[in-house]
Amino acid sequence: MRTPTKQFDCIYTNGCSWTYGSELRNPEYPQVVSDFESVHDLYRQQYNWPHLLATGFNVPVYNGSLAGGGNDRILRTTIQGVNQLVQQGARPFVIIAWSQLHRFELPESGGNWRPFAGPGENNLPTAAKEIYGRWSSDHSDVEQWIVQMICLDAFLKNLGLDYLATTVFSKSYRIFEQMTIDQYFAPNLNYLKNQKILKSHLLHYSLESYLKQHEGVVYGPGGHPLERGQELIKDYFRQHMLSQFQFQR
Repeated sequence: MRTPTKQFDCIYTNGCSWTYGSELRNPEYPQVVSDFESVHDLYRQQYNWPHLLATGFNVPVYNGSLAGGGNDRILRTTIQGVNQLVQQGARPFVIIAWSQLHRFELPESGGNWRPFAGPGENNLPTAAKEIYGRWSSDHSDVEQWIVQMICLDAFLKNLGLDYLATTVFSKSYRIFEQMTIDQYFAPNLNYLKNQKILKSHLLHYSLESYLKQHEGVVYGPGGHPLERGQELIKDYFRQHMLSQFQFQR
């Protein structure tokens, strides 16, 4: 019999636009064209899957995601956000939806960071163009992602926190499988296997792939799942939380 884990009192999520809830717009205000107006922003916060999931467990949600954010940002802000919650006495259940492997961020003046979603982005600075063109590859992207997964796992286990992780896009895990045939990755791949990171989490079955198995999922012009898709993702995580973890009542 599994030993019950301590009950969580909030949910912390992080990811990219699929976790942020991009393109969820309040249908009562079709004349308001900007997604960033308050009427749409409040609607997004109420109907994205992190809020729906937390509501089902009757706990608050802390959503650290950002549209266009990459995996280095996800790791950086998750460590910051979870540390802050723990220091305040909270016990979060953490859910991470890793994004596209080629995304990255660079520091700006004033302590801010700028995310870069891809080489096709408008107004890329020279540094970002050179990184995409000369200083990155699938091989390096996979190595960075493995390190990010190991760091996240070690960090959360050290705090005694339960978590689930998945990928948003199916391409991420396909690239991972292609690259890790190289024996160069053997030591870190061995860690992922021994620590059950690959087995216990949902890395091979992306949210994108999961929604393709269902009828009636509508997407916005930018390709983000709308209300039904958010409900399905919420159910997906709830199912795995209840099946993999035996929470104290």
